[in-house]
Amino acid sequence: MKALYPHRWWLALLVFAIAVMAGSGPLLHLARVKAAHNLAEAQTERVQAEQNLRQLRADVAAARALNRQIDRAQAEQVLAASDRLKAATMLESEASQARLSHFSYTLSPEAHVSLSAGGEMQDLATSTIALAADAAEDQSVYAFIERVRRGLPGRVRITQMTITRSNEYGRPLAALNVHFEANLEWLSNGAVQTVAGGP
Repeated sequence: MKALYPHRWWLALLVFAIAVMAGSGPLLHLARVKAAHNLAEAQTERVQAEQNLRQLRADVAAARALNRQIDRAQAEQVLAASDRLKAATMLESEASQARLSHFSYTLSPEAHVSLSAGGEMQDLATSTIALAADAAEDQSVYAFIERVRRGLPGRVRITQMTITRSNEYGRPLAALNVHFEANLEWLSNGAVQTVAGGP
């Protein structure tokens, strides 16, 4: 009978191992479920990170493309505050370069408007410019108007222009062969200009 005692220990160990394995089954199942859940979350996060990276690369590429398209000097000109004295000087200078005769211009008083741009209020100034002059040919008139349109800060839109030719077509080019009148709409940054030494 004593010879069976060692087997009892082995039997007890075997029963204990079977009990532990039977009891740990649900725990192993829970551990497997949690591991599968963690793996699914990690895969979702990886997919989201890859999408974010692709979007970031697309945004950087778009920003680089826009940066190449933007002319910084033109952007600064569009955003520059209007200076009516400089505008008058520029008009006279361009008229002189175009060799216009009897040149006259009128700048209407500014009307200030405020627009919401991207959640911020932007102050703008709008006015009209009336031009009139005589020229030797209509090509010099077109070139003059285009230089004025591009030279003024902000945006300039031609609202009306008439060119009247003289009936005397035999006149030399130095003579006054055409008369023109034009109205321009000038929209610019309405920020108040500060003068050195002033407020």
